[in-house]
Amino acid sequence: MIRDVAGRIRQLEDHHLARIDEVIALLDDRPRSAYEIASKMTWDIDLDDWERFPVAQKWFATGEASSHLEHLRALGRIVFDPDANSWHLTASS
Repeated sequence: MIRDVAGRIRQLEDHHLARIDEVIALLDDRPRSAYEIASKMTWDIDLDDWERFPVAQKWFATGEASSHLEHLRALGRIVFDPDANSWHLTASS
């Protein structure tokens, strides 16, 4: 049970902002697919590298990365290139 709803909301907002910053940093050097971004993000799973993640966990991680990417796209900070299946920063990011 959540006893401090406002505190939990702040915690979720902080987590979201940290993820947004992480995704932007991962796109700073070159375009990447959602899968590539997910593979580079930090996760709370006790495995040393992405290749050891269970397939289902990779699926969930890529879904979360995609959600952050879509949010950034809606804000106009990144764009998707369907021909290259990759995301990249806009000039203003």
